[in-house]
This record gives sequence, structure tokens and C-alpha cells, in this order.
Amino acid sequence: MNNVKKEKRPVIGVPGWKLGENSFGAGVNHLDFIRRFGNPRILFPQDDDVDLDLLYLPGGPDLAPWAYGQIPGFRTGNPDLFRQHFYDVVLPKYMKKGTPIFGVCLGFQMLNVAAGGTLTQDLIYHAQSKDRWQKGHDAYIVGMNRKQGKIEVNSHHHQAVTYKDMSKEFDMLAYADNEEDPENCIVEAFLHKTLPIGGVQWHPEEWRDPFAMDMIRSLLENQKK
Repeated sequence: MNNVKKEKRPVIGVPGWKLGENSFGAGVNHLDFIRRFGNPRILFPQDDDVDLDLLYLPGGPDLAPWAYGQIPGFRTGNPDLFRQHFYDVVLPKYMKKGTPIFGVCLGFQMLNVAAGGTLTQDLIYHAQSKDRWQKGHDAYIVGMNRKQGKIEVNSHHHQAVTYKDMSKEFDMLAYADNEEDPENCIVEAFLHKTLPIGGVQWHPEEWRDPFAMDMIRSLLENQKK
């Protein structure tokens, strides 16, 4: 009889959304990525406050502009009903509770707005990846105990957190050039100054870069303390 105890893996929650007319859940790319760090737990609209080791906020359609005090721009798309509900109703509870949170793309933008920041609704000239797994541009590292340098990232967004948009509660960890406003860079990664909250603008679930994965591991280590 095998008496070896299995190590308890962290529980990582991800808000679910409609995947089709008769399905609800989360994309396989996100679930496969999350499984590297713990056991995924899909969060349903009825889930008010689940005990998690990490909350993972995925990408998605545009965040509703009224969430950050702006009127909709002509190129701003409709928000996802379920992800917008999570932002409006549920996310503040996890932030208040001190749950470690990692945001990707839309999730990254959500965190910035939830902390009092804003967004630039459309970047016409920002570099994009031709395919989900291909390089979009370079990001320049400025923090997280690393020597200043650059990394390659993918890019699938037309909205952004620029330096002027970034909440004062965050420290910028990486940035990208802003072709439309060179004096106001695009924030590509940040970390909260006092809470275990951070994120990236690119898509590590498709890029699998060490920088983003180190951030997630660091947030999980914070939870163990």
C-alpha cells in the first residue's frame, strides 16, 4: 500500500465566461497554463468569495469605460457580461481580503482600474503579433530584482495602461515604447506596492515566458508566508 502523501497543490481560481451557446468555463490555454502552478478552479457568477491561493484574471474583450470614468470611444468594444460582473462585484472582495492576484491583458487592465487607474481606449499604431504565439515587440525590464534589460513578448490588445494611466498603487516592472506618445510609455508589467497583486499586458498562457512565470511563483510564495 502506498503511504506517500501527495503534496497539496495551490488552488488557482479563474473567472468563467460563456464559451459558446451552451457552454461555460475557461479556455484550455489558460487552464493548461494555470496547471503549471496549481489546480485550476473555475469561478461561477454565484461564487461570492472562494478561498484561493491565487486569483488568475484572464484576457478578454474591453473593460466598460464607465468603470474608469470615461465615455466609450468609437473603437471600444462591448464588455463581456460575465467578466464585467466579476470586475464590478467580486474582484474588490478578493482585493480587500488580500488574496494574491495575477492579471493578464484585460485582467491586468482590470487591476489597474480597480486600484484607481485609468486606460487608454485605443492605440492605433501599437505593434501586434500576427499569431497568438508570435512576438509582437520588446518589453524593457525596470524592476522585480532584475538587471535592466529587455524581453520579447506577444501582443494582442488595442487598449492599454500607459504610464500616465497607471495607478499610483503600482510599481512598473516593464514597459514598451508608445509610438503615439513617446514620452508616455505603455506599461507591460506592474506589481502592487503593498499587496500581493501584479500582472502583465501580454499573454503568457501562449508565450510561456520566464518573467511572467516568476511573477506567479512569487505571488504564490507570498501566500505561504
